[in-house]
Amino acid sequence: DPGSKLGHDYGTPTYVWNGDQCTATRVCSHDDSHIETETVKGIYVKDTDATCEENEKGHYEATFTNPAFAKQSTAKNSVEVPETKIGHSFTNYVSDNNATCTADGTKTAHCDHAGCEETDTIADVDSKLGHNYDKPTYKWNGDECTATMVCLNDSSHPVIETATAVYVKDTNATCTENEKGHYEVTFQNGAFEQQFTEKNSVEKQGTKLGHNYVSVVTPPTETERGYTTHTCSHCHDSYVDSYTDPIPAVTYGDINGDGAIDAFDYRMLKAFVLGTFKDVTNEQKEAMDVNHDGCADAFDYQMVKAHVLGTYVIQ
Repeated sequence: DPGSKLGHDYGTPTYVWNGDQCTATRVCSHDDSHIETETVKGIYVKDTDATCEENEKGHYEATFTNPAFAKQSTAKNSVEVPETKIGHSFTNYVSDNNATCTADGTKTAHCDHAGCEETDTIADVDSKLGHNYDKPTYKWNGDECTATMVCLNDSSHPVIETATAVYVKDTNATCTENEKGHYEVTFQNGAFEQQFTEKNSVEKQGTKLGHNYVSVVTPPTETERGYTTHTCSHCHDSYVDSYTDPIPAVTYGDINGDGAIDAFDYRMLKAFVLGTFKDVTNEQKEAMDVNHDGCADAFDYQMVKAHVLGTYVIQ
């Protein structure tokens, strides 16, 4: 039947991706055994650059020879290119300023690649500060002295040493004052200087000597009182006491002290020699010793008798 053939009436093409290949198919609506198909390899198109931690991503585009088939594309970033991630690069490390006196600190770098916010922190080798001690201070407590140094980098790192001082005498004890001196202390740590308290700042209790008075008696004279002088053998402090009245001048032969050598004196001396006058004072006894031989006896009696009779003059 000439002119009766139907011709093809293809339906809407379908497209199927398999990896980087895309297959386009269309089927005739009059006869589904009449199929047109074409498979092409897609072209990779980059969508997103690789980053430090992500591979490069893109998509495939397929163009067919048959004009009945439209150009096809996979979704953007649907294709990941293996082993294209660039990895982090850390080169510019900056100290975190966290080193201590005894331990290294850390340092941190930002990734060199633009847009990457990743950081890397590592040990900052040989960054420990070491101690930086302030000038020592010293505090006395009795005979002990405590030296302290505080680290300016970390106040929790003090160096403290307490040492017992040696007593050094400055002033000898006197009768009324204890011995006095001062303390000197030397520390084991060479950073601490030798320390001293002020001279005479330490009083050694119980060392005062006390006075040791030596007494000297000065007897009275005819015109001056007698007295006793007490002088300390340590400090030469002195005082005077025990005063006695002057001793009247002795007139030998004037036994009754009336100012004359006469019969009254003669009778008193005679009675003393005979033993009948016993209540004799020391002054009378001395006046009886006319010849100055240390005793009143008959020789003195004869001299007084001769004086009274005018045959001898007592000097």
